[in-house]
Amino acid sequence: MGTYCDLYNSPVGQILLEASDRGILSCDFIDDMVDRPSSYLPNIHTIRAAEWLDAYFSKQPLPKLDYDLSGTDFQLKVWDTIDQIPYGQTISYNDIVKNIPGTSARAVGTATGRNPLAIIIPCHRVIGSDGKLHGYSGGIKRKIWLLAFEKEDSLFLPDVQ
Repeated sequence: MGTYCDLYNSPVGQILLEASDRGILSCDFIDDMVDRPSSYLPNIHTIRAAEWLDAYFSKQPLPKLDYDLSGTDFQLKVWDTIDQIPYGQTISYNDIVKNIPGTSARAVGTATGRNPLAIIIPCHRVIGSDGKLHGYSGGIKRKIWLLAFEKEDSLFLPDVQ
């Protein structure tokens, strides 16, 4: 099984897309990435992920992607729950806890922080029960931008640089 990758230039910075023969493995902002690939070889899954991101940033219907996720059963449940959050809406870590009995908001937060598919599995839509924004792998400025972007009436988006 090969690993394929490509770069995507988004309004919120460059994103590295990685995929296997089975599906998309990761979608990460590359600002602080130390181990960047020396060359890029896309495949059908990185191409489809780029098309998905094009649709997202154009506010078009989002095509289905094949994921190839590695994680614990718990992480996969959390990521699946996050994947169901509708565009433009938010839920709290405690809301996720209600869907996964026997866990805590802290455990959900840890699993959310390990989400390998930034934007695609929309962990930016998960907020604190107090309505405050907590950590995001791409940084709080990007989380604010993405949430503002998803609001229908957003005319002015904050600078993420």
